[in-house]
This record gives sequence, C-alpha cells and structure tokens, in this order.
Amino acid sequence: MRKNIVLKKANLRARSPRNAFYRLTLEQITDGYLVRKESGGNGMVFNREAWYREDFADAEKLFAKILKQKTNPNRKRDRKYILEPSDRIERRTVA
Repeated sequence: MRKNIVLKKANLRARSPRNAFYRLTLEQITDGYLVRKESGGNGMVFNREAWYREDFADAEKLFAKILKQKTNPNRKRDRKYILEPSDRIERRTVA
C-alpha cells in the first residue's frame, strides 16, 4: 500500500449561501509531491484536483500561489476565502 505524507494543509471557508470551502494539501509521495485540492459547499465535495511536482520547491511554490489567490481580499470573484485555524501538521501519513 502506497502512503502519502501530508507536509502542509490549509482549510479555507467563505461566507456564502452554500458555506463554500476549499481544502489544500501538500503531500510527499514516492516519486515526488502532490498539491491536492477539494472544494465544495454544504459539507459536500463538488470538485477534486491534484497537481504533481517532482521538486519540493516547485510544489511548495504552487501551494503558496493557490493559497495566496484564494485568500486575496481584493480578488475579483465575489467569494472571498479566509484561512481556518487548524492544527499544524509536521508529518502525517495518509493511506
């Protein structure tokens, strides 16, 4: 069984009629790194995506870029996300 190690995570929430959320993780896998996102509303996931990067620096840069875009208070979209307080993860194994 392949296991991923979560290196970073961010849970975002928006004040919206559907209680929109956006979850972002940076995971170490056997041959590189994945930046994963889940988004949805009312507790249901509507969309999942993942981006592969071979290099940690590139994966971390992508994670930071997405996080910055989503939490930018001046973004053009009506939906403005805020970072939820969460437990800091050093290393966590995910099946």
